[in-house]
Order: sequence, then structure tokens, then C-alpha cells
Amino acid sequence: MLKAYADFFVRHMTGLTTMIARLKDEAANGDPPFSTEQQQDHLDHWMEFQSDLEEVELSDGAAARLCAALLIEPHMKPSRLCGLLERLKDSIEYDLHSRYFLYIPAKRIRYWQNKSLFGEEANKIPDASEHIYEAGCCFALSRSNSTVYHCMGVVQAGLFALARNLGATIDPEVDDWSSASKKIDDARKDLETKSKGGDAQVYSDWKRTEAQLADIMAHFRAMTYGWRHPTAHYRQSFTDERAGQILEATKAFVQAVAEFLERPQGHQG
Repeated sequence: MLKAYADFFVRHMTGLTTMIARLKDEAANGDPPFSTEQQQDHLDHWMEFQSDLEEVELSDGAAARLCAALLIEPHMKPSRLCGLLERLKDSIEYDLHSRYFLYIPAKRIRYWQNKSLFGEEANKIPDASEHIYEAGCCFALSRSNSTVYHCMGVVQAGLFALARNLGATIDPEVDDWSSASKKIDDARKDLETKSKGGDAQVYSDWKRTEAQLADIMAHFRAMTYGWRHPTAHYRQSFTDERAGQILEATKAFVQAVAEFLERPQGHQG
């Protein structure tokens, strides 16, 4: 799993290099053996270092040998520990040649593993949550096509939630964007007809609801325009810039749906 390991490498490798230099100075000035307390301090420090290396799968074997030597060789001299640390440093550097690290630009960090990427209100659509999270992670890593794929999942979850809220029956195994949007339009027409038979307040409430629906479906049409047709997604390829635009449009859509779902009961038409 990708983590913010930059600090780990800077801190640990700088500390390792500094310690080697210090031990060389001590070795050059008589090489006095460590006291029991000094050796225990070294053992505690390098055991913690070994644990950190295990977490990133780097040279834990070399670190284990270092700790074992500190444990079984009382009153170790600086020159001996220096040699062990130099071998550990070489081993880490060798291991790094077989590792790849992903870099996330500072401007993309907010997209990485952000459960609130589209705002807390988007959590009102549970089926969209995982896709929102994954869309952000993919965009952070410049995986444009995957970003759009998960945006499709977000839009579908929002569209289905909207249709159900308006009283339509949605079957995820059968319905698609086209059928769901038709059901939403049918529900809209039904609400409009009912509002005309009510009093002035009912009609006023309906007009507010109608305006919200119009805004939501405008966002939806922007989605379909961006993708042409959702079933053709696998035949398309998206640039990083285009994926970013679709991500932002998806955010606007799902936020509009979430706001609609939370409208006061009296405004339902």
C-alpha cells in the first residue's frame, strides 16, 4: 500500500549516515568499547530501525544481524558497529534498486485516499462512496481511464438514488442510465400533474423541486456528453486533463443529488 514514505527514507538514511560518521570519529580516537548502558541504547535504537525496515520490506535481514551482534557481543567497539552499519546501509541501497515508488504531486495529494473528496453530503448516497474514494485515488496516480470508470459508478449510484427518491422502481441488474433517466422524467411529469391539482403552496413547492431536478439533469447531460455513451467507455481513452474535468463534473452532479435527497418534505411536490 502506498504511504508517505519520503520522510521515512530521509530521516532514517540521514540518521544512518550521521551515525556511521560519528562512529568513525570514535574509532579514530581510541575506539573505546561501549558501556553496558551505551550498548543497550544502541540495541534499542537499531531494533526499532529494524521494525521500520520490515514495514517497507527493506534489508530486515541485515538489520537483524546487526541487532543479534549487539545482543551477543558485550562491550562492542565503535569500529565494529560502524562496519555493521556500513553493511546495513549498502544492503538498503542495494534493495532500493529492486523497488519502485509512486510519486504523487503536491497538488494531487488531496485526492489520495480521501473519503470526503466530494464533501460529507455525498455520503448520503452510500452506493457512491467506494467509487468516489477510488476515483480520487486513481486521479492522484494519473490513472485517467480508471478515474472515469469510477466516476461512472458514482453517477449511476446518484442517478439510481434520485429515481428511487422520486418513487421509481430501480433494478440494478436491469436498469441503466437511459432507463433510469426515463423513469426520473416520468416521475417528474407525474409530480407536475399532481401539483397542478393542489393549492398554491403545493404548486410553489413543486416549482422549487422542478428547478432542482432541472439542475441535476443538466449535470447528468454533461456526464453523458463527456462519455458519449457509458457502455462505450471501454473503447475510449481519456487524457489526464479530461479525467479531471469529468471528476469535477461528477462531483457537481452527486452534490446536487445529495442536496435534493435532503430537501424538506414539504417541497416534494
